[in-house]
Amino acid sequence: MAWAVGQERVIDVGGRCLNDVVPAERRSETLARMVVSHVLELEVRRHDDGRRPSLVDAQIMFPSCPAGMEVVSDESPDERRQSAALDKFGRVLDVPGLTHDWLVWLRRTADVRRVRLKLPGLLRQVERGDLIIRKPSVVPDEFTGIGIFRIVESRLSESDSPQVRLMTEPWSGSAEDESLDRWLRKMFEQHADVPRKLAAHPTEHGHAFLWIGMRTENSVQLALENRGQGLPGTNPELPQGVTHLWVASPFSSQGVLAWFPDRGWWRTPWRWPERPEHLPSHSP
Repeated sequence: MAWAVGQERVIDVGGRCLNDVVPAERRSETLARMVVSHVLELEVRRHDDGRRPSLVDAQIMFPSCPAGMEVVSDESPDERRQSAALDKFGRVLDVPGLTHDWLVWLRRTADVRRVRLKLPGLLRQVERGDLIIRKPSVVPDEFTGIGIFRIVESRLSESDSPQVRLMTEPWSGSAEDESLDRWLRKMFEQHADVPRKLAAHPTEHGHAFLWIGMRTENSVQLALENRGQGLPGTNPELPQGVTHLWVASPFSSQGVLAWFPDRGWWRTPWRWPERPEHLPSHSP
């Protein structure tokens, strides 16, 4: 599929104008908009709708002037592929006939569509006693064969359709004591389009929103845990186009750090709720 630039109209074989087809927003972008909207108490609008190249992901609607925002994650290619598949096909399965909710971890090479097809029947066999899971990390071959390496029975479900949540394989992590500054430099080198898009966006300020991931170094992960430790001691070296910085974690034990030129580093009040359905509402 090719997207049009300017006023050119691109029509597919079914007669649809592809200029009018808006792809789904990435989950990382939706969550980033929600976090920033909640912290700043401002509307944060989706801006990149996929119909024109090089747009920033979102705009923060400050009263004086909107600010551009670009969102990226510290992910490997396998993580990105699997995350995109989970966003497309779903991270939650409603499985009639089960009596419990389940948490299921996938290898990064697992085919998400195949897992969603095969997993409900296998879990029904487990609940009937036809398959035995002796330990969460010791699962029958029927599960490992479709890329599943860990299963945990969550709780007795009160729903008519118990839910199965698909989780991504964690990284073992690095013991290297990498500073936040060095990680930031690496992120901007790997995602050079972030400052480029922000610099090209016609607003005064550019916010870079960086998600850490399972493989992010331990020192960076620890910086996002509010254990009473101090804030980073140095101002970040930001590339041209980036004026404000957000460093966020998707993990419930960690939070969100921000750097603004008028206040330096600060620990935002953002906290993840215990359950996804308790997430606050956010701007469209």
